[in-house]
Amino acid sequence: MILKKENRSNYTPFHYWAEGYRHNTIHTLAGDWELSLKENQKLISDLATLETKIFDFWVNCYYESEANLPEYYLDAIVREIVRFDYQSPYSYDQPAPTYAIYFPNLRCLGKEIEEKLDTWDNDTKRHDLEDYDTDYLYQDDGFGGGLEDAEELFYRYQLSYEQLYAVRNNLTEAFLNFLEETLEELNDETEFLNNEADDDEARSARENIGEYKNQIEQEILKHYGTDFPEDLETFDMPDDIRNEIMSHIYGENWRYEE
Repeated sequence: MILKKENRSNYTPFHYWAEGYRHNTIHTLAGDWELSLKENQKLISDLATLETKIFDFWVNCYYESEANLPEYYLDAIVREIVRFDYQSPYSYDQPAPTYAIYFPNLRCLGKEIEEKLDTWDNDTKRHDLEDYDTDYLYQDDGFGGGLEDAEELFYRYQLSYEQLYAVRNNLTEAFLNFLEETLEELNDETEFLNNEADDDEARSARENIGEYKNQIEQEILKHYGTDFPEDLETFDMPDDIRNEIMSHIYGENWRYEE
């Protein structure tokens, strides 16, 4: 789990949403964090408000977006309805499905949603996860896969939740590739330094080691910002290098206690 109780003052409702929580599942996190009933209810309310906004966004994209086909946004909507059990059947006491009660803004697509729900289990084609080139997002636009950029990625590129998840993973992989290559170079210089290099060679190796550490620090600042060290806690780095770089960016107390 990326989200940390100690950092929740920095989290917006979108951060919870991007990490897979919804208004009817956030109680699991609230329980893990031992939040009060009032705090739990606040999270539920904030997420329900955000979900309404996001459904509005997808409905608008369905009619107007040039980024993806209408089917993309219909699948994005229906996937949410199915995944979070918003499609309970009609009954005498409940003459409309749950999604139409919780999210009346979806009624304008009621026919399309019902048709898609009828075939969802048997239709293996999903339009809300298409091939997406993320190289330029990382190299040119400076996006990262962490919490810092999740909301901007979602709205700027008019994504589904599934696509946002995939894009963030690809951006994380791009950073990890950089990190692995840079750490290999750093390790080579460290080994050279430890193998009785002469004074000039040792000075050069130390300079190179400092430069590689600086490159890692700058890449973190560019792609992950300064608010969410939890994004980087599990990345594979030697402990001494991780602590040195993370302490410089996030302060000495960057590591959260379990």
